[in-house]
Amino acid sequence: MKTRVAVIVVLLTMLGVLLARNDERIVTAFIKLVNPIKQKYASLTKTIENESKSYIFQKERIETLTRENKRLHRRLLKQHDRINQLESVYRVLPYLHRYPSHTVSLVQTVSYIKLNRFSQILLTQPKGLEKEKIYGLIQGDNVAGIARIHRGQLQGYLVSDPLCRFAVHIGDSKAPGIAIGLKNRLMEVKFIPKWYDIRPGDEVRTSGLDSIFFKNLPVGKVIAVDTQSAYKVATIRTYADIFHPDLFFLIQDAEADITEGYDRDKSVAVQKEQNLPSEQNTTSSKEREQNETKAPTAIKISDTPIDKTLPSIEQTHANIVDPEPPVESPPANERKRSQTTRRKSPRFLDDTLDLF
Repeated sequence: MKTRVAVIVVLLTMLGVLLARNDERIVTAFIKLVNPIKQKYASLTKTIENESKSYIFQKERIETLTRENKRLHRRLLKQHDRINQLESVYRVLPYLHRYPSHTVSLVQTVSYIKLNRFSQILLTQPKGLEKEKIYGLIQGDNVAGIARIHRGQLQGYLVSDPLCRFAVHIGDSKAPGIAIGLKNRLMEVKFIPKWYDIRPGDEVRTSGLDSIFFKNLPVGKVIAVDTQSAYKVATIRTYADIFHPDLFFLIQDAEADITEGYDRDKSVAVQKEQNLPSEQNTTSSKEREQNETKAPTAIKISDTPIDKTLPSIEQTHANIVDPEPPVESPPANERKRSQTTRRKSPRFLDDTLDLF
């Protein structure tokens, strides 16, 4: 080992001496020998540096692209959800013009309250709802259930839930009753008076007397009728699709308001300002003139001559109930005397009238 070190030191010393002499041949040979080594070393170091930078850059790029992919994936999910919501809204919009816009709000199903109960759902809550009030839910044209605020959240009870109850009318006779949820698109209408004739196939509609729904909204059809001791019970199949709850119309105020604040004098004044035709002046002036020309002249009672030879007409009094019993005809002079006295003072039968 010591010999090798000594040999290397001697060679380096001789090389240094030769280079110090500035011999061109030696310098040229040394450069030819050293340059390839330097070039390979430079290329090797540059390659290693590029590889290291590429690895580090790729790692940062991968992390950046991963974050961007997650962000775009979240946006894609939101866009899909928004598209689904818009499709639901567009399906519902044709029904919106049938209800008063100031008393109806759109609500969407958030989730089920319990996974094993498909008739109870959580809904988005509009502003201004009262805690103790019951609101009606409409799906398209049909009654879907009721809703109320419970524990600070708007909960919906569809028509198949026993907690869903509202007033209805059945058939053309409009038999009153209370609809109560039963199961799987079925309801029972109880407390129907026994004298109403109800048959399977009769349509059930809301009565609007409970201030939950508007009047005459479709609920379902009667499929069975049972007569109990005091009233009839009808089983109905509902129209609403309770297994696909999506968007509903929430009725915030179902009370009638057309006649609220009605003022006859004000309405008549507005009618005169707008020159609207009234019931008495429905004919035009030309038609009125033609009718006057065609119609015969009216005869006034005061213009007709009175025949004084006709017998006088006596007015019937309220206390004369029975006619006067027939009597034998008196002589002529007594008959004239009785007629003159009868014209002057009518005869009353209060003394001879016996009602019992």
